[in-house]
Amino acid sequence: MHTSYHICLLNIWKVINSPGGSEKVFCEMANALATKGYKVTAICCDAEKGAPFFELDSRVRFINAFNGVPLLSRGIIKNLRSLNIDKFKRKENRRIIDCQWKAKSIQSVLSNIDPIDLFICTQSESTYILKNILKCDTPVITMCHNNPEVFIKNPQFSFCNEAINSCEALQVLMPEYVDEARSVLDKVPIIYIPNSAPQIQESASLHEKRIINVSRFDEQKRIDLLVEAFALIASDFPDWTVHHWGSYSPQTKQIMNLIQGKKLQNQFFLNGSTTRISEEFRRSSIFAIPSAYEGFCLALAEAMATGLPPVGCTDCSSVNSLIRNKSNGLLVEPTPEKYAEALAKLMSDFDLRKKLGTQSKVDMEAFAPDKIWDQWDKLIKNILRN
Repeated sequence: MHTSYHICLLNIWKVINSPGGSEKVFCEMANALATKGYKVTAICCDAEKGAPFFELDSRVRFINAFNGVPLLSRGIIKNLRSLNIDKFKRKENRRIIDCQWKAKSIQSVLSNIDPIDLFICTQSESTYILKNILKCDTPVITMCHNNPEVFIKNPQFSFCNEAINSCEALQVLMPEYVDEARSVLDKVPIIYIPNSAPQIQESASLHEKRIINVSRFDEQKRIDLLVEAFALIASDFPDWTVHHWGSYSPQTKQIMNLIQGKKLQNQFFLNGSTTRISEEFRRSSIFAIPSAYEGFCLALAEAMATGLPPVGCTDCSSVNSLIRNKSNGLLVEPTPEKYAEALAKLMSDFDLRKKLGTQSKVDMEAFAPDKIWDQWDKLIKNILRN
């Protein structure tokens, strides 16, 4: 037991009522560390009131540090303060302004809680706040929830790299991400620890004529590719349906219009978010993940752990590692024609669905939660002992 160690998880992105992957990891990590005997405080800075979408253990102290946005950090004034000829610099300036006002809210919280032995930052801006603004000398681990190309190597986030380089560790989600991150960050130890996959006893029967896709509405997720692909084969499989689960966003209307334009209203459904996604996986027979890039997709991991055969794209980071083509799923080029061909192959062949789904389930055993949280426990203890 490690009751003498106080661990603080810091997340300055949206947490309240938000069902995304990084939010899920934030809550699951807090719960797992509390179970291992650490004293855990989970801090966010979210304008919305309420609780996290994912349940927190009663032993975790959850604090929303949000205390209002200062006038000089809002709207037109914020945009004026961010002015620059370079559009990337403008975006960077806006992010720095957000970090500055959030830092004040976080500082007031930290001054009123017990001393912290280790911070785990769930994004690079959290690390920037601690290291560059608050000048914190407490050990910090930074998590990279996506491909390093998206954040660490992105010019819009380069202002955070000096802070990350001074951390005790940077965690990445796939082995290949170690070298990618190292090409930019030459001082911080870079550690590969993947996300965990639930170990699910009951598998999907794979008899239901349902394809499932779980994602937010975002260009990254390429939901339009799935719609375009399914439209090519929908008339050949009139009993099959596609069910998308994920919270609505401004892009939802665009996808709705595409579905209507392809006359798929009776076969392609946008269902919103749910707290019962495990049930939806068990009711499905194929998991579609047409994403352009991922860090380590939790929905893919849970789908595979439920015994669903996935269809992914060859150009998608991490997906093209977790899915081994024709072994535990299918990988195809990101075109409607190729994606439709892969879906049709699985839709018309139960034995193939069963074969690939069975292997998917076996492969997810390597990511069992106990194994992953033991790796985190070992990393934390090594840092605190040294």
